[in-house]
Amino acid sequence: MSYSNPPIPKLPGYTVSLPQSLGDKRLAKNQTLSYVNGYQREDTLREVRDLPPRDATATASPTQQLSPEATGTFGHSKSGTFADSPSKLPQWVENDRKVLRFFGYFKEGVVESNVENHRVRKIILFYYLEDGSMHVAEPKQDNSGIPQGTFIKRHVFLKDDGVSSYTPQDFAVGECVSIYGRTFFLVDADPFTRQWYENNMGTTLQPALPYPDDPIDQYRSTFGLTKGAKGMGGTTNQRMDDFKGYIEARLGKPSHLLEGDKLRQFLENNKRVLRFWCVWDDRQSMYGDRRPYVLHYFLEDDTVEILELNENNSGRDPFPVFLRRTPLPKANLHGTATTTQKPRKKDCYSPADFRLGQYVNVYNRDFLLQDADRFTKAWLMDNLGFTPEELQPVEIREPESVLPKPALPPFNGYGTLQDSLQNCLSLVPKPPRRDMHRLMNKDKIILRFTVRMVDNDTHKHSPIDKQRRFVLSYFMMDDTIQVCVLGGGRGRRACLCVLNVSANHNCLQMFPYPRWTHLGMPYNENRAAI
Repeated sequence: MSYSNPPIPKLPGYTVSLPQSLGDKRLAKNQTLSYVNGYQREDTLREVRDLPPRDATATASPTQQLSPEATGTFGHSKSGTFADSPSKLPQWVENDRKVLRFFGYFKEGVVESNVENHRVRKIILFYYLEDGSMHVAEPKQDNSGIPQGTFIKRHVFLKDDGVSSYTPQDFAVGECVSIYGRTFFLVDADPFTRQWYENNMGTTLQPALPYPDDPIDQYRSTFGLTKGAKGMGGTTNQRMDDFKGYIEARLGKPSHLLEGDKLRQFLENNKRVLRFWCVWDDRQSMYGDRRPYVLHYFLEDDTVEILELNENNSGRDPFPVFLRRTPLPKANLHGTATTTQKPRKKDCYSPADFRLGQYVNVYNRDFLLQDADRFTKAWLMDNLGFTPEELQPVEIREPESVLPKPALPPFNGYGTLQDSLQNCLSLVPKPPRRDMHRLMNKDKIILRFTVRMVDNDTHKHSPIDKQRRFVLSYFMMDDTIQVCVLGGGRGRRACLCVLNVSANHNCLQMFPYPRWTHLGMPYNENRAAI
């Protein structure tokens, strides 16, 4: 058994509206509000299919006749804005933050000046695609004397006719644009603008054009009032930099922005010092010498000091400080150094300029960097990217020259060899020093040998002399030799000679007697020969 729904009472708010299409039996109302790419969008209502078709002969508006390909997806209305297309996002949404940028200039006349009669002022023209507004800005220049910045505020610019506004078709590189009676010449565009014209307008902008020469730029570059390109001479001098810093400080510029943040550098690098060992070779000049030094570079304020290493028995008075702590300039200051001149920071040595094996110019003195300590090497590798091969110490030790030993004259026969040697060592001879340790410990230690005479090239002996036997005694306490004649069968002997010579000398060659030979038998007083 089925039950029918009760009828709806005919009260306000309970009425049911029929659908737009009589053939559509759905009573639900479609949702028209949606989000596309993060923006709200309202869809159009469905067409009523029961209505008669639209007259095809009806004339369309000029805006509708333009196809997206012809207008670059943009239809311009009388109010200066772009008409929205029903099949796409609104124009202000699709072109949000899209700006065409052109670079140009205009000439401004200058009167009552002997330096210039006109001035070229560079500008940047911005065109906002979302609403067709524009604004003109002028880049700021140092010490130009002209209020620069925003030249014309952003709004919709009208053409000279006072009715129509500017569109992207009115701009091109190399064209002139007249805005409020002033003519701007466009010379370049940024990459986005060029790409946009190729994709949407189907045109390619011509390459960039040069700016005309400005008389005031040449004048300022000649007198060093502006910073020009390399090789053009446009660099400021020290006096202009100091004056500029003074003016900026008077106007309220913070001190850490004038010459860098010195306080932060001090706090980060306090008590951090790079230490290098170096050598100054000044032997080419008169009374010059080769001296070792140590170079300290203070990271907290970029100052350098050089200390002298004192060597023992160098014959010099100790002067520890060779260069007091100060910024070290790179330039050659021969004849131009003054005590009041303050070098620029860019003209002074920095940690990247200190490399082992290279020279550092210290006021026209070349110091060779030899080695560095462990902290310095670690800091250079961590902060400046030095390799271990670049931080290898440099060998500066020179080969030692071998001094020739003086030749000793032959023995003159007076005294001992030590006595004759003292005449060669000093002007006033001194008695030779005796080794008391040997005299006390090696007393009565005597080496005795039996010897005989032999023939040689200069001496010939008789058969009787060849049969004679001698006793050679060597005294260990003072390196003296005694030769005695071994006589009779009872072992009696007579002293023939006593020589006081060193054991390193051949005393028998110096003795003016015949040659001796050793029989290889030690002598015993109790028997003639063993």
